[in-house]
Amino acid sequence: MLGALHLILFVVYMVVLIGQRTEENSAIRRLNGELEQANDRLSVMNEQLKAYAAESERMAETRERNRLAREIHDTLGHALTGITAGADACIQMLEISPEMAKKQMERIASTAREGMNEVRRSVRALRPDALERMQLTDAVAKLCAEMQTTSQAEITLDLQTEDLRLSPDEEDAVYRIVQESITNAIRHGHATAVRVRIAAEERRLGITVTDNGCGCAKIEPGFGLRHMRERLRLLNGTLKVKSEKGFELHAEIPLRWGDVYD
Repeated sequence: MLGALHLILFVVYMVVLIGQRTEENSAIRRLNGELEQANDRLSVMNEQLKAYAAESERMAETRERNRLAREIHDTLGHALTGITAGADACIQMLEISPEMAKKQMERIASTAREGMNEVRRSVRALRPDALERMQLTDAVAKLCAEMQTTSQAEITLDLQTEDLRLSPDEEDAVYRIVQESITNAIRHGHATAVRVRIAAEERRLGITVTDNGCGCAKIEPGFGLRHMRERLRLLNGTLKVKSEKGFELHAEIPLRWGDVYD
């Protein structure tokens, strides 16, 4: 009788043990299945991440190419406009005053050298040379004075930017917008007078450039205007242009809190 009881207990124990092992094996198989699914999802995510990284790299390269193209366009356009306008003035001076023509040629040579330096700096992805050496207001004033000297156009500068502090990107945008606007006014509009106003008002920095040039019936944005908009879009800024009598450009950049002191 005792032997039969021991046998029953042994059988019960084995049944329980086998059941536990079966449950453990089922749990292991389930976990293995979940692990395989997780590995599959991870593989898909890795492929997606690689694709995203490649796309991000392509976009970064495109942005950098566009930035360099914009910098070189702004620099060369400004320098060549000054050289062309100066050379035209020099031709008219040759017979009237050779001495004045010589001085004009010296200014043209200086503008050409500075333009070449700017191109080199742009290729090396650096800021405009003037902003490396001086404050924004001084750099813009120097830009306007040099353009007036080489082009013989009257350029008036009105700065209302006391106690203004901008980031390097914002300074670059302001400088390049003024540079491109004056260049376009002289090159395309044949303007003889250009007015530049930069003023901080109601938490926004406004840049307005007007000229007395020939204007145009229909404004078709070229390389310069497109890149102005691109610069401003990166700063959450806006650009408006109109052409009635002459040409007017107005750009605005939002100012961060604390950058203007009353």
